[in-house]
Amino acid sequence: MAIKFTKITTAEQNVYGGDDFSAFYPKKARRQPQPAQALTVDEFCSIVGVSRSTLYKANAQNQIRTIKFCGRRLIPVTEVERILAGGLK
Repeated sequence: MAIKFTKITTAEQNVYGGDDFSAFYPKKARRQPQPAQALTVDEFCSIVGVSRSTLYKANAQNQIRTIKFCGRRLIPVTEVERILAGGLK
């Protein structure tokens, strides 16, 4: 027994909302993206306007708090806000 496929007519497309059969499958609720809690080194440098070496020097002098996670160095958003508000201290 062979399955026979037929082309959907224009009237059927109008009823079902197109030829992708999206009307037969419920749409999943999309989650809203959460704001970033930490930035990468490159993101931080472009936002604050400093070089990578300046960031690493400030980190070595404990002027900036960074997090090392899975081999990546991340800077919390709270640190970015603190630096933009008052500078490095």
